[in-house]
Amino acid sequence: AVVSTQSGHYGREKSKGDFEGCHKSLSGLSEFEGRPGYINILAGLLLHTAGPEKCIGYLEDALTKLRSSGSYSASQLNEWTISLARFVLSQNLPQRSATILEYLLSRDSTNIKALALLIRSVSLFDAPRAKDVAQRLPEIQIPSEINLEELEMGVGVTSGRGLRKVIQPEEEKIKEANRRFETKKKKVPTATLR
Repeated sequence: AVVSTQSGHYGREKSKGDFEGCHKSLSGLSEFEGRPGYINILAGLLLHTAGPEKCIGYLEDALTKLRSSGSYSASQLNEWTISLARFVLSQNLPQRSATILEYLLSRDSTNIKALALLIRSVSLFDAPRAKDVAQRLPEIQIPSEINLEELEMGVGVTSGRGLRKVIQPEEEKIKEANRRFETKKKKVPTATLR
């Protein structure tokens, strides 16, 4: 990796896999500190060199600094917080993700994305609490001219073929699946040694 700055070039480490060397070179660039792209690059390098825990800690600290800088809008900070929570959840840390989202919701209780992700995170370690959190979702007002039964019948249907699948009796669905499986088996190429 090469980073070009006003004060010179940094990077171009010994090998492609030298994430640690890249991290050391880039982490000293104070002129980029506090910029989201720079934070993202360092976080990626930290993930490869020090693991998810260190990376998450770095991202949490960076987000705290971004909040206190006053340079970013509340909506930008909220989106970054949700991205951090998604990343934390992807690292199989649902409780930590829930903590991050609870903090966001304490500042913006109307953030539906954060609330939905919180429900998902909490459901992975405390299903009854997830049900309680789900009660915080706002009720959806459905216009009276919309027929819910018709909508439910057509969910995912975009063509006549899809409609046939929805209406098709169960035995026919099984036969159709078996027919497709047999067709795929015939098309599988075989390797021959000569």
